[in-house]
Amino acid sequence: MAGSLQERRASLRTRTLLGAVAREANKLVTWDCQVRNLSQQGARLETANPVWFPQSFELDVPVRQMRLQASVVWRAGRQLGVAFTGGEAGPSATERDELQRLKLEHGRLRARLNDLTG
Repeated sequence: MAGSLQERRASLRTRTLLGAVAREANKLVTWDCQVRNLSQQGARLETANPVWFPQSFELDVPVRQMRLQASVVWRAGRQLGVAFTGGEAGPSATERDELQRLKLEHGRLRARLNDLTG
C-alpha cells in the first residue's frame, strides 16, 4: 500500500520534524502542530486535536521561513494530510505597516548614529 501512495504523489516528500502554527483566515485562532513530512504540493501534519482544525488555513513554519495557504485532504487519528492551495501567504496589512515603521526607525537611528560618531 505504501508503494501505491508514493506513486500517486506528484513530488517526493521529505521526512521532517518541524514546529508549525496553523491559523484561520481571521488569524485570531491558532493550532500548534508538527510537520512530519513535506513536499512542494503538501505536507503531513500531526497535532494534539485534529478534529478542531479548520478545512482551510495558513500554515506558518518559522524555521523554514514558510507561510503557505493549505487545505485538509485527509484526517487520521492525530494526523492530517494537507495540500498547499496557493503560493506563500504574504504579510498582512498590519505586518506591512509594522515593517515600514521599523524600516523608517532604522533609517532614523542610523542617521543619528552617524551624527554622534561622524
